[in-house]
Amino acid sequence: RAELESQGVYFASDNDGELIAKYIVYQVEKNNMTIPEAICKMMSEVNGAYSSVLATRNELYMFRDPHSIRPMVWGQTENGSYVVASESCALNILGIKKFQEVDSAEIIRIDVNGHEVIDKHMPIMPKKSHCIFEHVYFSRPDSYHFGERVFKVRENIGGNLALLDSVDADMVIPVPDSANFIALGYSRMKKIPYEMGLIRNHYVGRTFIAPEQTIRDEGVQQKFNTLPLFFEGRSVILVDDSIVRGTTIRNLIRLIKDAGAKEVHLRIGSPQVKHSCYYGIDTPDCKKLIANLKTLEEIKEYIGADSLLHLPLEELKKTVNCPQDYCYACFDGDYPAGRKDDLC
Repeated sequence: RAELESQGVYFASDNDGELIAKYIVYQVEKNNMTIPEAICKMMSEVNGAYSSVLATRNELYMFRDPHSIRPMVWGQTENGSYVVASESCALNILGIKKFQEVDSAEIIRIDVNGHEVIDKHMPIMPKKSHCIFEHVYFSRPDSYHFGERVFKVRENIGGNLALLDSVDADMVIPVPDSANFIALGYSRMKKIPYEMGLIRNHYVGRTFIAPEQTIRDEGVQQKFNTLPLFFEGRSVILVDDSIVRGTTIRNLIRLIKDAGAKEVHLRIGSPQVKHSCYYGIDTPDCKKLIANLKTLEEIKEYIGADSLLHLPLEELKKTVNCPQDYCYACFDGDYPAGRKDDLC
């Protein structure tokens, strides 16, 4: 951005999409590059996650960052129209049964003559660094990307978590909806009944990314409710995908105990989140992550759980077919392209 601004390019926002677009336009207009050449130059100079489309009057380009951090899929409808989306479930809903991922650093051009895959121009292709958190939380379970069925990875997560757990209980309860399949995998492995004791209001958004604590607390109160008389006197395995700040799960455990639960044992389908994400997800800086503020025992006391267990990183890696192709930076601080988490 600083380089473009020094050349007189004006920015109206701090949005990364504006940066990508104006970088490409600058290379086309000032340096007489073709659009594919400009995109390739952008890929070699801009480090980050992007699954993008660029439309001109007569063409549409789709392209993905060299690390292929975020999902990107495309296909055709029965009438030949091209569709590109960030998750495959969007294509399924439109009746598109055959689709494929945009590959790392790949550029696909679409015009009246059809589509053309443009050869990659990266001198050295970096290793793939798919976001593992897409499988843990972000993606819908009916999506297929990074060569994996999302729901199946989540079932694997739950099963691996159960194998590490010696606690018994009356039921397994997911924090809906992202932990549903993790809890199902846990339930099947432990042979403890899977129940839906928490009801989620689907008209409230994702609370962990809300900007202020009061908004997050209000969101939890509006987002979840317990089934009447369901928890009284019963011990519960409560399964969630992750703990970020800890406030959401703390309120949920209080809600379940206020509904009469005898014990609440919290099981988390990921390692502790200790590092911020710089690749398109609005997570807090690492100094606000509860895993960096408290010990596991202190977290357990803070959230009010009777016990707490996270899935270790090595066990998480076993849930996918190609663990070497994933980014685990939010857990271990090992960022693609060697970026450092300066705050921690």
